[in-house]
Amino acid sequence: MMDDLPQLKTRISALSNEELLEMVSEHIVNYRKEEIMLAYSEMERRGMVPRASEESVPAVLSPLGFALGAIVFGVEFFLIHQEDFIAQRFLSLPRALALAALVSFVAGYWQEPKPELPFVKYFLLSLSTVLLGLLAFWEMPNLLRYRLPFELAFGIPILIFSIASYWLFKSFWGSMTTKFLSWLIGSILFTIICTWIAAVLMK
Repeated sequence: MMDDLPQLKTRISALSNEELLEMVSEHIVNYRKEEIMLAYSEMERRGMVPRASEESVPAVLSPLGFALGAIVFGVEFFLIHQEDFIAQRFLSLPRALALAALVSFVAGYWQEPKPELPFVKYFLLSLSTVLLGLLAFWEMPNLLRYRLPFELAFGIPILIFSIASYWLFKSFWGSMTTKFLSWLIGSILFTIICTWIAAVLMK
C-alpha cells in the first residue's frame, strides 16, 4: 500500500543529506514522482539547492548601462545634426543606436549577479549581437530592397537574426528555458511585426 502524504514527508525528512542526493540522482527511476518532488523540497529546506525564487540570471542591461547608452546616443544624435561633422555620412541614426546599445550591454557586465563569462568573451558576444542586429535590421535590408520585394528584403535578414539569437543568448546565459520550437514561432511573429513597422515607416 502506498504511504499517504504525511507519512511520506516524515520518511523523507528523516533521510540524511547523502541519502537525499542519492535518491534524486543515482536511483531516480526507483521512486515515484511524488517522492522525488518531496525530496527536492526537503533539499531546498536544508539549503542543499537554491530555491527557484533565489535563482537569478545575469542581467544583460543594467540601469548604469542604460544611462550610459542614453548619454552616448544623445551625443551621437547631436553630432548627426552638425552640418560640418566630418563623419556624419558614416553615423546614421541606426548606427548611432547600435553603438549606444553596445555601450549599454558592455556596462551590464558589472551588474550583479555578474556573468560567469570572462570580460573579453562577454564583450565579443555583445559586439557580435549588436553588429549582427545592425546588419539584419538596417544594412542588409537597405542593400536588398532594390533587388527584392520590400517585405522580403527586411523579413529575411530579421528572421535569420531572430533565429540565430537563440544561440547567442544561450552563449550569454549558458542555457535556455525556452524550447527552440517556441523560439522559432516567436521569431516568425517578431519578423512579421518588424517588417510591417518598417513598411509603414519607410514606404
